Amino acid sequence: MTAGELLTITDRPQAGWIVMHLTGELYYGTVELFWDHLQALLASGLRRIALELSALTFCDSSGMACFIRAHRAIRPAGGQLILLRPTVYLQRRLTIAGLDAFVPSVQELSGPEGPTEPEALAGPGVPA
Repeated sequence: MTAGELLTITDRPQAGWIVMHLTGELYYGTVELFWDHLQALLASGLRRIALELSALTFCDSSGMACFIRAHRAIRPAGGQLILLRPTVYLQRRLTIAGLDAFVPSVQELSGPEGPTEPEALAGPGVPA
């Protein structure tokens, strides 16, 4: 199977964000596909990215590292990255790994001012 068969990515605008829907598996064999797609969005000037993860069936440490890498690419340019609707399993892994301190997770988006769950953005600080 090719990376495109294991991970599909679509995006759409919603409430001042670009929502990247990830379906399938985000792991060592598909992270390049994810990164290329994200780089194309950033190159077009988009800076508010929500990764919709409810249909992500698998995510290894390489996939989770992509979230940090994406955050580090977006934040210095004045942008914001959030994880939208991660599965319970993925949210637990993010919390155990401490990644929720870098990239917030929310269940819903609101308008251009940000996610509807401002407490998700609070915490020990968000390193660049």
